[in-house]
Amino acid sequence: MGGLARRASFIEMKRTSAEKNVTRLFVAGPYELAATDGGRVPAMRAPLVVARAHAAMGYDAMLLTPADLALTGAPPPKGLARWAELPRRAKGEVLIRNGLRIAVVRFPMAEGIDGRPTEEQFRQAREEGIHLRREADVVIGISPWGAHAEQAFLERFAAATQPYDVLLGGGPGPGHSGRIAGGGSATWLRPYPQGKAVQWLRLDGLPKKRPDVWLKRETDVRFGSVSLDGSVPEDKTINDLLREIRAAD
Repeated sequence: MGGLARRASFIEMKRTSAEKNVTRLFVAGPYELAATDGGRVPAMRAPLVVARAHAAMGYDAMLLTPADLALTGAPPPKGLARWAELPRRAKGEVLIRNGLRIAVVRFPMAEGIDGRPTEEQFRQAREEGIHLRREADVVIGISPWGAHAEQAFLERFAAATQPYDVLLGGGPGPGHSGRIAGGGSATWLRPYPQGKAVQWLRLDGLPKKRPDVWLKRETDVRFGSVSLDGSVPEDKTINDLLREIRAAD
């Protein structure tokens, strides 16, 4: 549980120390509370406390799965309530931060055979990204589909037709700090298990509706991860929330 307190501390440090002309967005992907395979996770010992801890972090965007929502209580804490309605279709919105228009598209849960997205879900996620590209400077997708389906989705597009600049993955499959995918024009990140790290992505020279600029990804994108180990201090507020759980261990 120490990872949650360290994550909150890391987010707050980044939120309050942004350099001039830098816009930061904090996003939480699927299965932040629950396990992708339905197994037991530490959050199950005190799910409402863990939900309150996540709510206190003040994410700009979040995708909760049915498994996550089962652990948040009803109604969920105020900071999570906005994300409690599960999208039936890929659903996007444009967030404006420091004059930058950032489109965030939440993908629905997969409804196909063997837990894969259907062809209709692939198509609709593509169309939502293309639609929002007309309005936004950068388009970010958040997916619960799992590594195999996400890779298949990204590989359907050549660089010039890629609807997403960034895909934040989730669900079954390995985590990684970031890869260039989708014909060289999309950055794909997947979380590590059990919240052991925070992934970061930096986009430089945003195209301002000029997708051709994004073809030189090695000069425009940097990504990596920060381990939530003892080198990251624990946030006092979140630590206090979690004290009851630790005492029971």
